[in-house]
Amino acid sequence: IVFCSVMGRVIYLSVDRYDIMHAARNLAQDLKAPTVLSMMRLKRLVKYLLGTVTVALLHPYQSEKEASRYSAYGDSDWAGDKVTRKSITSGIIFRGKHPLEFWCTGQQLVSLSSGESEFYAEILGAAEAKWLQQLLRELCFEVPTLLHNDSSAARAIAQTLGPGGIKHMDVKY
Repeated sequence: IVFCSVMGRVIYLSVDRYDIMHAARNLAQDLKAPTVLSMMRLKRLVKYLLGTVTVALLHPYQSEKEASRYSAYGDSDWAGDKVTRKSITSGIIFRGKHPLEFWCTGQQLVSLSSGESEFYAEILGAAEAKWLQQLLRELCFEVPTLLHNDSSAARAIAQTLGPGGIKHMDVKY
């Protein structure tokens, strides 16, 4: 009961604090049957939160030119879930230097390579950026968004062949 109560608070805090989002996601998987190890991890997270009470996200002034640039970053942890071997995707969208949106979620498919996992992360980042662009377009703002990815394999899949050029990815869809 204590574990569930504290986890509720941690999940609530993780909505605004992307520094604990990944840890909260991993701990939330143990809500049904918490173990001693999950309790130790939760205690470590609470100690971290207590140590960072005075830490705040500062959003300094930025010029109109800086504020008009939108950037989306996506990354994945290939086979990061030890039970299902599914990858975990996280990403963030910035307006200039200010974070607007961030996410951490499990992928729906089991990736056979880190490049494939990064490609799916790039797709999710592009989808989130497209959603933001459409929202801003409805508010009469036209803003281009740059998509960033640190995987050369994912960039090669996206730029040259697309998923249809890789047989096992083509079969999945």
